[in-house]
Amino acid sequence: MQSRYISLLTDFGFKKLLGEEARMDLLVHFLNAMLPNQPPSKRVVLHPNEHRWETANERMAVFDLYASNERGDRIILEVQQKPKEHFKKRAVYYMIFPLAEQAEKGRAWGFNFQGVSLLSMLDFELERRLPDKYHHLVQFRYLEDDLVFLEEMTLVFVELPKFTKQVNELKTDLDRWLYLFRYLHHLDEIPETFKREPFMKLFQAAEIAKMSQAERAAYHASLKRYRDYQNQLAYADSQGQEQGRKEGRKEGRKQGREQGRLEVLEEGFKMGLDIRVLSGLVGMDLAKVLDRREAWLEQHSGECSACSQ
Repeated sequence: MQSRYISLLTDFGFKKLLGEEARMDLLVHFLNAMLPNQPPSKRVVLHPNEHRWETANERMAVFDLYASNERGDRIILEVQQKPKEHFKKRAVYYMIFPLAEQAEKGRAWGFNFQGVSLLSMLDFELERRLPDKYHHLVQFRYLEDDLVFLEEMTLVFVELPKFTKQVNELKTDLDRWLYLFRYLHHLDEIPETFKREPFMKLFQAAEIAKMSQAERAAYHASLKRYRDYQNQLAYADSQGQEQGRKEGRKEGRKQGREQGRLEVLEEGFKMGLDIRVLSGLVGMDLAKVLDRREAWLEQHSGECSACSQ
């Protein structure tokens, strides 16, 4: 069945609903929900999302969205559909660009930079050490006192797969935004909790039927890339499960054979059979049979007269 609304997890959906000038009020609302540790923003402005070092050997960073608010704070926004190698280090590296661009060329600026935040909406689990936490605010802190060292730098990671609230459980704007990231493209009607601004504006912009032909084509191309990756994950998971079943069956057979050998040894110990005979019978090293026999004798001392003969 075709979806009524676009997915916020696609590159197209994320940029259309939060990255167009006509809907900057949505972006302001979203940022205020995601960054509760900071004063609320009133206005935001979008900036070019491609950044380079001004050196001969340039490095480049491309953000999904890059914005600043009325205080001059910079915010990097991104949707990540799959884990990347060294993801946490990459996030810290990306924050260098908004910091460096604040340096005033040709004059001493004193390193008095405005706030920089990086907000990553993740379609995968990043932090397995915190299984019940999905909205992470990360800052530099003093380890001995747990005090914030630098308030101007904040990393925000949202692990969407961990967010499992149903629509009747949504209490805060943070809940509502995370629900939309997970389920917007599955909705046919607007739930009661979203029948308010700015969410009504989002639903109007997200309706596929109201898009131009070019927008629909761009969205479906973006959706195809997202689904292709999800299918790759599902295939890899099924292959892993099948391999696990094969290995489990192999291990089970191995354990069954081992258990059979031990049962033969136990019966042989009860009957007082020569350990050299038992060693050849079960295909086990003589020293190991002796060790097994000693252990068995300790457990069954006095139960079998033939065993000590």
